[in-house]
This record gives sequence, structure tokens and C-alpha cells, in this order.
Amino acid sequence: KCFRVFISAPGDIQEGYLEENGLLDLILQKNFRRWFRDFGVAVDFISQRNIPAEYDERGVQTYITECMGKDFEMYVGLVCKKVGTPTESNGEKFNSGTEAEYHHAISVSKKVKIPISFAFGEPDKNAFRTKEEENAYHSSEKYKIEALKKSIGDKQKYWGWDEKKNNFEERFLEQLNAHIKKLKDNSYSHI
Repeated sequence: KCFRVFISAPGDIQEGYLEENGLLDLILQKNFRRWFRDFGVAVDFISQRNIPAEYDERGVQTYITECMGKDFEMYVGLVCKKVGTPTESNGEKFNSGTEAEYHHAISVSKKVKIPISFAFGEPDKNAFRTKEEENAYHSSEKYKIEALKKSIGDKQKYWGWDEKKNNFEERFLEQLNAHIKKLKDNSYSHI
């Protein structure tokens, strides 16, 4: 069996934090055998980077959401320095693609119970590449992030990591392992 985790994140995390550092690939390499041995599942991370950069007149986010489909066993949203870029998906407006993908996961979860997890990183001072990026965070992005946390509220559990402590991998694995175990123990119905 394959446990597919949809990772949703704005560009600063998707391109920088996860891809530059190869963090998701590293997590897969280090844990693949253990997951198979302990839980009998292969784990695969899917994200926007797996979706071909094609779209039609309906727009990019509608295309991405359709490509996400319903064939994943867990959704993880990641936000740190910014929420993302305002977008539209299937005629509905969202503050970012990550938010649109989160709402898509919620609708999928209503039909087939899947774990939904959202993580908020606490940016380190050195995380900002330019003074403009840091100013944008403090003047508006920080408030958008707080609004997103509030909108998630009690609906779903969210967790965090601290860039200063460099504990993303540890916190991510705690969440992932707990959900894989629940899925394997049939606490959820989708594997």
C-alpha cells in the first residue's frame, strides 16, 4: 500500500525551504524502510512540484486543485513567512493557493476521512533574504498568517516549528507517524 501525503505550501517554502534543502527527499530516504517495516506502507509526498505547469482558461489554481484530486491519504499545509498570492479556484477567491488546497482537502475529507494537518513556522531573523521581505512580513503577512490560523481554529489541529531550533523534520515526522499508525490501525478508512 502507498500512503500519499499532499504537501501544500507557498513558494517561499516550496522552492526554498523544502527544495533547496531537499528536505522532503531527505525525510523519505531516511524513513522509507522503517515505514515499510513498521507499518507495511510506502510513503510518497506529492505537491505542486509534481503537477505539470499547464492550465487552461479556468486558471492555474483550478488546474492544480483538479490535479490534486481525491487520491491522497493525508494533507499537510505549511506556512512560514507568507501566506502566498491571492488566487481563484473554481470561481472562489482565496488568499493563496495553499488556502485553496486546504479547502479542497477539507471537502475531500467530508467524503473520505483523511487527516488534515497545518504547520506554521516561526521565522528566524536570518530567514528573510531582503529587508523588503522582512518589512512585508511585519507589515502584512504576519496578520494574514494569524487570520489563517484563526480560520482553521478548532476545525483541524495545527502544529509549528521553529527555524531557530531547526526542528521541522522532527515535528513533521511526529505528525506523519501518528497519522500513518492511525491509518494502519484502521482508525481512518482510506488506506
